[in-house]
Amino acid sequence: MISIKDYHARYQRWTPYRLAILNQVEFTAYTVSADRETINSIRKHIERVPENVISNQAIDKISFTFHRDFLNEDCNWWCLNLSFATVKVHGEYFTVHFHREYINPYVQSISDHLWMMFRYLILCTPLFKLPVLKRITIGTSDTVLEEKEFKENYITTADEFFSMIYKQRRLKCIELCFDVHKHLTNYVLWNEFKPYDGTLYSKDFKIYDTGCKRWSILSIYDKAREQRERKHRNMQGTLYRFEIRLRSERFIIMKKDRGHKLLNQGYEDLLDDLMPCILKQIRKLGITVDMLKEALPENQKTLREILNSL
Repeated sequence: MISIKDYHARYQRWTPYRLAILNQVEFTAYTVSADRETINSIRKHIERVPENVISNQAIDKISFTFHRDFLNEDCNWWCLNLSFATVKVHGEYFTVHFHREYINPYVQSISDHLWMMFRYLILCTPLFKLPVLKRITIGTSDTVLEEKEFKENYITTADEFFSMIYKQRRLKCIELCFDVHKHLTNYVLWNEFKPYDGTLYSKDFKIYDTGCKRWSILSIYDKAREQRERKHRNMQGTLYRFEIRLRSERFIIMKKDRGHKLLNQGYEDLLDDLMPCILKQIRKLGITVDMLKEALPENQKTLREILNSL
């Protein structure tokens, strides 16, 4: 069912002395609500990848951003009970992270695989709204700074709602993970990395004065310890993870429509397209990888190929 009503969102920021209200934003926007039959019919197509299919080299996370204008401020997004995705809001944008456990590496098209998850998020949760009018005032006053009408957003059906929201997505990040049953941090030179909170990050990692972080392209950490401390899972033995984080601001091939087309293929073809960009970025870091190559098991073919090509 489609409904249209007014929404009020008060954007705020912390100052050294107090919480200051920057402005108040009012929307007239569409939302949808699905009946139980629709929810069940979509949810049954979202399947967790079987344990015997999950590989030690895979996509750990795929992230997409949306402009905050499309976030339903009435939705408690941090309470959404989603097993396949996590939602985070930051500034003018919010991000949807799809989890490894629901990204099948053997599908022919990653985009098609994610499509049903998007359909569930957009049609079966209160996360999104489709604005038709936006009005910004200064603080709590009636002084209007901006008023904008989204004429292209007038719709009549839930399918139109889905299409309008879906096309707003932008690929933000692809995280590749490689799990090894060895202490990988013993096979790299620590002075070529930045240790932070139990993880070794490559030197492109940066923490700004505001506390914001620029995440590095490479990281190595104790996955077994993370599972014990953060998820309270008693993982026995040694398990370290080598991660490659590919962000759209560094990779032209991931920007705008090119990012969407990039996902219209399977895991192996995706890696082939990304490989030149990955190698170019890692070479800039000047990391010594000889010991790491020797430590890798034979089944880590992709990571071995990357390191051998540096």
